[in-house]
Amino acid sequence: MAEHTTGEPNQDAATATPAISDFANQIRQESRDVTDWRVYENDVFAQVFEFPEHRRIQFWGETGFTGELEGYSWQEQLWTGSSWADSTDISEDHVTRHIHEQELRERLEQFRLEAEATRPENLSPVEAALDRISRRALGTTDTLTKEVNRLSNKLSETEQQLQDAVSENSKIKSALVTLGQRFLPSRHTPRTAREDTGPSTTPTQTAAPGLEL
Repeated sequence: MAEHTTGEPNQDAATATPAISDFANQIRQESRDVTDWRVYENDVFAQVFEFPEHRRIQFWGETGFTGELEGYSWQEQLWTGSSWADSTDISEDHVTRHIHEQELRERLEQFRLEAEATRPENLSPVEAALDRISRRALGTTDTLTKEVNRLSNKLSETEQQLQDAVSENSKIKSALVTLGQRFLPSRHTPRTAREDTGPSTTPTQTAAPGLEL
């Protein structure tokens, strides 16, 4: 019997999760005549959609326990004038992390529209000045946050090293005490020897003269 079809879209196709590099190449081709963003893979294996010295968004493929691609995570960054600073956290929440192709397309389109609308050449002089100030403030905050995290990690490492040193010193001290006990003379008080008092002085019975015992 032939399988009955309803004409409804296939559920697997609707929630397809193509490899992130394949998806990025596809978007690059589709948006060639729409926008001038750069699309590339960075050193942390994210696919990046970047408006140079302005804004960028990066995506990662997320795999499950079986190693199969389950969805994508993303993060946005702003150019501060000298470096890139995170303007959002990486979407690690389970609800927002596993977005699929259609959701990824929607997120990219929203990002593109916002980025193009806030380009410096599209802002008024006052808006551009405020934008520069906010970017510099974000850069300062980002730098301080990273420094605090670095110092916090360093403090944790130092604390762990100190605990390890205390534990090792305790083991060494215990070993030295054990070793010393093996080589030091015993401190037990020896028994006192019985005093030699010479010949016995117990009186000897003697027979009276003229009597034989």
